[in-house]
Amino acid sequence: MSRLIIHIGMYKTGTKSVQSFFFHLRDAIGAAGLYYPRSGCVPSEGAHHNIYRAYSERSAERSRYNSQLGGPVELASELSEVQSDVLVSSEAFWALARDEPKQFTRLVHEIGSKRQVTFLVTWRNAAEYCESLYFQNAKNNQMPSIEGSLRSFLKVPGEFEKVVSFITAQFDAELIIIQYNRDMIGQFKRMFSECLGIKLDEELRGQDALNSSLTPLQKLVAAHMSMTPTRFEPNVYRNILGIFADGVGIDESEKGWSIMPLDFQQKLIDESLISLHRLVSGSGRIALFPRALPTNIQAKPFLLEKPPRLLFSKLESALSAFGFTGSK
Repeated sequence: MSRLIIHIGMYKTGTKSVQSFFFHLRDAIGAAGLYYPRSGCVPSEGAHHNIYRAYSERSAERSRYNSQLGGPVELASELSEVQSDVLVSSEAFWALARDEPKQFTRLVHEIGSKRQVTFLVTWRNAAEYCESLYFQNAKNNQMPSIEGSLRSFLKVPGEFEKVVSFITAQFDAELIIIQYNRDMIGQFKRMFSECLGIKLDEELRGQDALNSSLTPLQKLVAAHMSMTPTRFEPNVYRNILGIFADGVGIDESEKGWSIMPLDFQQKLIDESLISLHRLVSGSGRIALFPRALPTNIQAKPFLLEKPPRLLFSKLESALSAFGFTGSK
């Protein structure tokens, strides 16, 4: 029996790059025995978000469903002609499993009824994950204070364990946890070869998906703006972020620093590792790739323990572009 491989994310684990790779190289990948369906796929993202929107009961997601992209009916029709293994991918499947488990169960039973199902989920330590998600949102909106956000960060390791445990309890299926690294396309190719026996051409190269991140300077400004009681409209916030990022100095060594205190980072790292170990050792249907549990994950120095260094000449130049002039 051929397999339906469902990649559910989670968010901020290289999903856009992986999806772009499979979507744009689908013919070459299909020749290797792995089919990436067109039905339900959003071409601009290369992901099967339209399938998620067909199953979600949230009105905001339902309204984004695009019948022209195809849904579950069209996907079933397309797959009826396919004999090889099939991969569908959307990080929104993670949200469905977490927030709408009945709908996730329905999705899996309906699209996977004629195939052996395998789930793929990527693990990233919670300290890295939370900071990445925080700054993804900070690109467009002024965020709550770092202190206030820490309480929500603490939920992440438990959320990962809860969703994975739900899936393995609900379905008689294998689940592979892929450890995050900076080259997720390479990581996926190795995983498919070693775990699923699907050998993708090593010469196949994907392009980085367009998912621009804040610069280190913008991250510093965004973190400080999160702590001010003054709240700005999104367009004003983005202008301020751009202006002050041009006028802030940062040492090259500080680019890898964190907005979270050291002890809190370490707590998130430790909780992530404990939950990962518990999952892998607690179920024979959960595989880890690479197989060795991660070790030596270090907390990063805390960036906000010292004030930002302002470069007034650059700041004055940036402000003048917006019509501000100062007196000497």
